[in-house]
Amino acid sequence: MTGCQADYGDDRHCGNCQSLASDIPVREVIIHRQECERPERVYHQLSAQGAAAIKFIPHLQPSDARLWGDFLCAVFAIWIKEDANRIVVPLFEATLRAWRGETVRYENNPPGPACAGCAWLRLCGGGCPQLRLEDGSNALCEGYRQFL
Repeated sequence: MTGCQADYGDDRHCGNCQSLASDIPVREVIIHRQECERPERVYHQLSAQGAAAIKFIPHLQPSDARLWGDFLCAVFAIWIKEDANRIVVPLFEATLRAWRGETVRYENNPPGPACAGCAWLRLCGGGCPQLRLEDGSNALCEGYRQFL
């Protein structure tokens, strides 16, 4: 359930990359360290600009995982309170579906071996293949666990 913009040539993707209705313009937002440090400003600016759908795409180092988690938690708190019925955020909607027991992981995106036995696997589905490290773990796993 990460920000995945990779084109794999097939339908491997994460919860953040699920298809949206074609009539909804999606704003793909690259999140760097500096955006993680001001999540409220980032989100409110997108909302004020009339964003109908937002995909957050992390461009962070594994050492920034905690910042990513802080960013997601802060933005989710705003979104759920102010805009859940107005702005589509696929990552957040996939997370809510997972908490309701619905399937998040896609068959063509199996989790890496490092995810086997993880208590969070049913919620994250193994994350985005683009962010996997050599051992198959997700580079931002700590941040996602914080958010989940």
